[in-house]
Parts: sequence; structure tokens; C-alpha cells
Amino acid sequence: MLQSLKEYVVLLGKWLWMILMGIFVSAIGAYLTISGKGPVPIWVWLIVLGLTLLIAPFIAFHKIKLQRDDALRVSNNDVATRIITVDNYGYEFKKLDDGLRLMLDPEIHAIPGVRVEDMQLEMKGKRYDTSWEPMSESISGDSGERIYVNLPKSLKFGTYKSRIVAIIENIEYYSDFFDLNYQKTSLDNGGSQN
Repeated sequence: MLQSLKEYVVLLGKWLWMILMGIFVSAIGAYLTISGKGPVPIWVWLIVLGLTLLIAPFIAFHKIKLQRDDALRVSNNDVATRIITVDNYGYEFKKLDDGLRLMLDPEIHAIPGVRVEDMQLEMKGKRYDTSWEPMSESISGDSGERIYVNLPKSLKFGTYKSRIVAIIENIEYYSDFFDLNYQKTSLDNGGSQN
């Protein structure tokens, strides 16, 4: 209780002088009115005293309320209201007559459910469209759909730093970067990579 009293006095801070001044002025005014030396009726001094005793505590309350609201806003922002992660769990290259097809195994984990509007592959800073079709209903958990990207036949063998970009409510969500290892042996072995 003593700690609360200390905090209350500190919160009153500069307004404490207003309380003391209001009590002092009201006491002097009431004394002058009662002794007949003052022209102002006593009810005026009682109103001044009442307002003095109400305004400063209200200001202190208002400061505490603002601090509490800020603290609640910060704590609410700390708690995740939405979780969306994008991952890729495997890929496979397939040689086509007219090019190269990259099969991807993306997963979207979302709480609460979301509708994935589009998925793209970002490889070496360039974006490639995928076979992803916009979802008609929300998902919560894994997407579970395999997608593919048609790549140019001229793609050179090598390792490419890549990531999946999921577009949800016009906001882009990125997977972690992963390496796409495109080698001649991966085509010879059926193309599977993990």
C-alpha cells in the first residue's frame, strides 16, 4: 500500500501543487467569507475545493490509463495472431522435349486458415510463374499440392539459390532459401532431390 501511495504521488507530480494551491485558496476564501471580509459566497469556495480535489486525481488516472493501454497494445502485438510459414520439402527436374520442368513440393502452414492466391519460384533473383491455381477455400495446415515451373531448356547445370514466394491477401511470404542442384546426373536418375 505504501508503494502504491508513492507511485500515486509521483504520478500526481506537477499537479500536486494544484491540489495544495486549491486547498489553500479555498481555505482563505472560506475564512474571508465566514468572517465577513470577502464578497464571494462560501459555495464558490466549496466548488473550487471540490474541483481541485477531482481534477488532479483524474489527470493521474488518465496517465495510468494511457500507460496501461500502451502496455496492452505492446503485449497484444507480441502474441502472434496469425502464423504463416512457407517451406519447400523437395524438388525434381524433368526433361521435356521443349524445355525443362521443375517439380516442387511446397507447404504452407497457416493459423488461422488462409487462401493462397499465387505461388512463384524466385531463382537467382528472377521470378518464375508456377502451376499454382488460386485457392477457392482457406487452408489451415499443409497445402499438400505439388507445383511445377517450366524452365528454359538452356538452363545450365549448377546449383541455384532459390525460394518460394506465396502471395496471400496481396502480401508476399517467403520460404527460406534452398539450393536447387541441377546436374546431369539428376536427370539420369529420374530427377528427384531432397
